Amino acid sequence: MGVKKEVVGMERRKVLVLLGLAVVLAWAGGLGQTLWKETFEGLTPPDVSGWNPVPSKTPSNLWKGVDIAQLWGEGLPAFPSGTKAAYFGHVDTATGKGNYDQGKVWGELFREDIPIDLRKAGLSVSDRDYAFVQIRFWSLREVEYYPGKEFDITEAAYRYDDGTPQTFSHKSSKDKSQRTWEEVVSDPILVQNGTTHKLTVIFRFDSRDSYSNKYLGWLIDDVEVRIAPLRIETEFLDPATVGETYSVTLVARGGVPKQPKQDDSKRYIEARVISGTVPPRLNIENQWSLDTTKGRYEYEIKNWKPESPGEYEFTIEIVDALGQKAQKTFKLVVNPKEAISSIFEEQDFSSGWEMTGLWHRIQNYQLPKEVQTSSAPVAGYCKENGNDPDRYYDTGDRTFGYLTSPEIDVSKYAGSNLRVQFSHWREVESYDKGKYDLTFVEVSFDGKTWVRIWEKSSADSSERQWITEAAEVLIPPDARTVRVRFGFDSVDRNNNHYYGWYVDDVVLTIATGTLEIVKERLPVGEVGMPYYYKFQATGGVPPYTWEADTRLPDGLSLNRKTGELTGKPTKKADFTFTVTVKDSTGQSVSEDFTLVVEEKTSLFADGFEDGLGNWEGENLGLWHVTKAPPKPMVDLSGRGNVAYYGKDETGNYNTGARTYGYLTSNPFALDGAKAFKVTFDYWREVEFYGAGGYDQTYVQVRFLIGTSWSTWYTVWSRDCATPSEKAWTTATSGPYSVPSGATKMQIRFVFDSVDRFYNNYVGWLIDNVKVAKADSGSPLPTSSLTLTAARGEITFQNIPNPVRDVHTTTFVVRGVEAERIRVEVYDLAGKLVWKGEALGNELTWHTEDLTGLPLANGVYLYKVYVKVGEAWIVSDVKKLVILR
Repeated sequence: MGVKKEVVGMERRKVLVLLGLAVVLAWAGGLGQTLWKETFEGLTPPDVSGWNPVPSKTPSNLWKGVDIAQLWGEGLPAFPSGTKAAYFGHVDTATGKGNYDQGKVWGELFREDIPIDLRKAGLSVSDRDYAFVQIRFWSLREVEYYPGKEFDITEAAYRYDDGTPQTFSHKSSKDKSQRTWEEVVSDPILVQNGTTHKLTVIFRFDSRDSYSNKYLGWLIDDVEVRIAPLRIETEFLDPATVGETYSVTLVARGGVPKQPKQDDSKRYIEARVISGTVPPRLNIENQWSLDTTKGRYEYEIKNWKPESPGEYEFTIEIVDALGQKAQKTFKLVVNPKEAISSIFEEQDFSSGWEMTGLWHRIQNYQLPKEVQTSSAPVAGYCKENGNDPDRYYDTGDRTFGYLTSPEIDVSKYAGSNLRVQFSHWREVESYDKGKYDLTFVEVSFDGKTWVRIWEKSSADSSERQWITEAAEVLIPPDARTVRVRFGFDSVDRNNNHYYGWYVDDVVLTIATGTLEIVKERLPVGEVGMPYYYKFQATGGVPPYTWEADTRLPDGLSLNRKTGELTGKPTKKADFTFTVTVKDSTGQSVSEDFTLVVEEKTSLFADGFEDGLGNWEGENLGLWHVTKAPPKPMVDLSGRGNVAYYGKDETGNYNTGARTYGYLTSNPFALDGAKAFKVTFDYWREVEFYGAGGYDQTYVQVRFLIGTSWSTWYTVWSRDCATPSEKAWTTATSGPYSVPSGATKMQIRFVFDSVDRFYNNYVGWLIDNVKVAKADSGSPLPTSSLTLTAARGEITFQNIPNPVRDVHTTTFVVRGVEAERIRVEVYDLAGKLVWKGEALGNELTWHTEDLTGLPLANGVYLYKVYVKVGEAWIVSDVKKLVILR
């Protein structure tokens, strides 16, 4: 939708799997060769000899030379070199301090005719030769801070020959001052050697008005022109497909190109593969030509047709005339001919997309001119101002929100890589000392926790043009659906007067990769005991078909559709057999596995593959057997059925009341065992409350002695005082001695919420329960569980209410220790008039509306949300009155 500019140099991205991997730079020869430098040490303040215009010719131009001794009252750090620098400002000799408080001031300091002499880099060159240079300087800047508009602008620019000046550094009152020296570096600039080619460096200061100008101003020191480091700017390679023509242009900048043997030939750099594997018939070891019109080196791969699928990872190294080197590692995925190219493309954000915060759908004519792309709408994070294109995300407070896709079916592609591609235009504050104004992409499979796969922040330069980016993530083996969301979080209320973030052309594709069987050690089996294992594969094009050869142990069978190995082994031995998986395109791969089958030592074992056939059906509460994970999703990859205390439909154990249940095994014989050991796998998520006593999960055993059952012994327990594992964990308890005279035994798993509060968590899942014989053991535990009374009600209120002689009220939550509080205020017509969020149990509101203006007197409604652990507790609708 819309024309997007090609951008080959993208910023860093956070992903689980990248098509373009880590950059390694190794320099040699002419690293940082300086062609020209100005330290200002030769000037006599206030003279700025060699720079124009001279201050006396332009009264409002405050540029001058200065010695650090003149600014003795400022307490400045040492200058980068020597004691002199260029300065925009006025020095008060009585105080030793500086300012630019001379009314509305504007000034330009520039140096013309900077020579480009490549011989200083040790090269024998002619006037036909080229190089990439960069301008570097040190800056110390103190101006007013006002994020609302741009005042006190400081800019650095350059002009090459008679071209248009190009700005490479821009700051204003929106950017906080730093009274420390900061090095500023331009992007590589392509220049030609010789006396007829000139470079001009320009520094501009514009106060824009005559207010708030009692600040130091701007200091410039150590301006230099250097040979730019060599770098590969192509970030990643798009996937290829077997039998289809593949073309891509590799791009680099920097350094000095090698000179051709013939004058009419193009300059170039050498490229070679130094490690890894390149796909057959793909030639990358070649010369990358210098395109002087685009100002970059290019190497075009064209008309290559891959012959076989696979994943190829290799490292390219380029070398220039100075011996400088740059390296980058790429991964090129070649998909099978039948690979799915796209499984989802957004349709104008008009159906199924959820938008919170400042996210909204914007038509092209409503976009700022710089952002406009086409007649199709995009999604933007900025304020809605009708047709006013001056859109920002400055709400006066921290702001955040999500653009969330509908659910997308990925059930056919489990185990493959999902590639999320999108186009975006982004302008946020620039601040490299911390991460503010976050823009990020996250995915959630089957409602599981959101996983971040891409991120940029204030530490990354704003693109201010449409570019396309992509990130990859592995689809879990049992995943059914995925949702993608684009998040914006300003983190704080400062420096938010920028255009924001705009997203378009969201496309999800499957990067299948090489078909492989996940190779891991098989669980040990026992003669006559139920066995379960699920083979898994990655890559290729699902669905998969599984087969095993005739050496599979007797009593076991392999499900061709699911890869599940089940049954009861009939004899003790070490069995080695071959498993083969085939994908939907006919590709296949095989692996050998060894299964060790031992003599029976278990008294009881169950993986719930037969449901609750080995368990009593009374007093279960919410206990049941499931193969579909609850939401948010618990990873059941490699597992079949599991026992779950919770509700599949909601993924929690919140019934509105206290809930408890017993998963109790049928009695089983002890077979003369004198001691026993219990093992089981579990996944647990409950509330966290340090005092303990709530959301108890425990394991108990009892014994039949004669004709009577013993009391229950607790052999393992956890409660809310123990942080939730939220991962599959193997628990072991024992060994314990069997009571004298016991002939049978039972085991049970107990869940007890104790009260009705904070039950919006996943709960408890159990798998692979095993009670085994042991040679000896300790006495059974006699300690009992902690008894805890149910807690009282949570209270929500705002103080004062009514709001009379003040402009502030505080929302307060009592009865719970909250991680975060969120409040929404509505008028009586149901319109949202204010919202806010804070850490802890209290949030202060100054009775202003969403635009920052005071609300009129009257009656308002509000709801309070408090976050405890992973759950949000919501109040009823409450009333507040403003009577100022």
